Amino acid sequence: MIVVTPIPITDAVLTSSSVPEPDSGETLWSSSSAYVVGDVRIRTTTHRKYQCVKAVAAGTNTLPENDPTSWQDIGATNRRAMFELERNNATTSAGTMTVVLTPGQRVGSLFLGGLQATKVTVVVTLAGQEIYRRAVSRIARRTTSWKTYFFGKFIVLPSLLLTDLPPSTGAVITVTLENSFGSAVKCAALVIGNGEFIGNVQKKAKSDALNFSNTTRDFAGNVTFVPRRTVPRTDQVLELPKGLVNTVRDLRTALNAKVAVWSGLDDFSDDGYFESLLILGFYRQFSIDLDQQKEALVTLELEEI
Repeated sequence: MIVVTPIPITDAVLTSSSVPEPDSGETLWSSSSAYVVGDVRIRTTTHRKYQCVKAVAAGTNTLPENDPTSWQDIGATNRRAMFELERNNATTSAGTMTVVLTPGQRVGSLFLGGLQATKVTVVVTLAGQEIYRRAVSRIARRTTSWKTYFFGKFIVLPSLLLTDLPPSTGAVITVTLENSFGSAVKCAALVIGNGEFIGNVQKKAKSDALNFSNTTRDFAGNVTFVPRRTVPRTDQVLELPKGLVNTVRDLRTALNAKVAVWSGLDDFSDDGYFESLLILGFYRQFSIDLDQQKEALVTLELEEI
């Protein structure tokens, strides 16, 4: 398993984005305007959206982020939604989406989640010279028979993990997302960081889900469904060399109540279990069994954000 700890995407790291701020449908907050309950405004300083929960008179100079009695923070702007890993929101673009990042430190891994894009292109430049380029199709068709081979529906794979970026301090990373299916481009998560090996997943790993939908029956037995999100989770046991235990313990502490990318099959994306064991989320259990003399066993329970 590889774990990628996200590098925060600050204003200094996000060099540019083709998604404007404010985007279509977003309106800047202004102290000269009056607001009623339900109004939503954005602040480009904080890159956040705020919903009015108490009427605000024109000429009120208190900033929304400093006025929680009148304004509720409801998440990142469209431009920044893909970098807000604690919420399951996506950045949406009517056409091709391009993001340029300058991390200012070494980065070897890149993760994209919640994708609605048929092609992803990642280019890394150093001192103006291209040193890395990957163009990856996200179109697939799950073929199980001759019929599905010829007539099966094409799908868009929802995630991508690259672990072979050249780790150069001064590198600039350009990510371009395209959608040849004609619909909008979406990306719910973009993570850059460095992958760290924490052990090999053993047999009997499980993919599960938390279902937040509500199902009720009336007096006649008729069913009423209230569909809500299903949150993926995984249970697995890892085996790792004794020499890695202290490194893994430190990582456990660092990722306490933190979001990270957990890839049970490393970057073997062609494996049928790859997507099932790929989680952008946090750990619920992270116990290390030290019973064996040379190898330790890690019991790991993960939950998607």
